[in-house]
Amino acid sequence: MTIPVIYTEATLADFMHAELGATATEMGWTAALSYDEAVNSAILEYGVATIALCTNIVKIRAIARYCAWYAVVQAVAADHIYDSAGAVKPSNFHEQALKTLQMAYTDAFKYLSSTAMVITSLRYKEDPYGAA
Repeated sequence: MTIPVIYTEATLADFMHAELGATATEMGWTAALSYDEAVNSAILEYGVATIALCTNIVKIRAIARYCAWYAVVQAVAADHIYDSAGAVKPSNFHEQALKTLQMAYTDAFKYLSSTAMVITSLRYKEDPYGAA
């Protein structure tokens, strides 16, 4: 396999699709139709106006990976399950997407042009308020 030296919008969408793998299939996403906004976000985060100016391949790949997983997290944000006590919890799919987004964020952080933040929940072993 040849390492890319430049991306087009279509080839960057293909890369994002490959990065998501089975998740893309589960979401029903196709490279041609489902990644337009994620590609736009990646170009904007890179800090340029067009994909042709994204010449640092490592940088654009890290940003694109982050933007793809961010799109997944947004798409499944409303997916919830109910536990045996009837409490609403994020679905396992959403939780896994968040974990993968955090890994992608770690790789992309140094390249992101905007101030970005990942929000996560903290749980204490002995929570005085009873949140397990």
